[in-house]
Amino acid sequence: MVRAVVCRTLGSPETLRLEEFPPRALKPGEVRVAIRAAGLNFPDVLMAAGEYQLKPELPFTPGMEAAGDVTEVGAEASGVAVGDKVIVKMRHGAFTEEAVVTPSQLTPKPSTFDYAEAATYLAGHGTAYHALIDRGRIAPGEVLLVHGAGGGVG
Repeated sequence: MVRAVVCRTLGSPETLRLEEFPPRALKPGEVRVAIRAAGLNFPDVLMAAGEYQLKPELPFTPGMEAAGDVTEVGAEASGVAVGDKVIVKMRHGAFTEEAVVTPSQLTPKPSTFDYAEAATYLAGHGTAYHALIDRGRIAPGEVLLVHGAGGGVG
């Protein structure tokens, strides 16, 4: 059995429950990843409350990003092998012991990252990069003051 955090009713994080499910068979082009760490982001909390732009159909498993090891590669899945250490990008579904995804949702885990660092890299890094480079257009020689650095992006 696979354990996953499940949102059956929209609300605060206290409404989420840990449940068990049988492992799902892989479809062609899919990969199974044993999740070693999952990132918790503000959108995960908002999604569980029904206050995020993405509103998955209930019930759903929250979690946008994780890191783990590829344990099974289905037919027609390419570019990945059993044993690969990966970062997993999902819209939701990462708060589980194993995830079934496509190879396009995987990024190799940098060897210098542990699983916790890898599981929190994509959303925090992507958001910060977008804010600083795409929106803020920060340039060499400019000074940046980061305040409110208590969150993952800060």
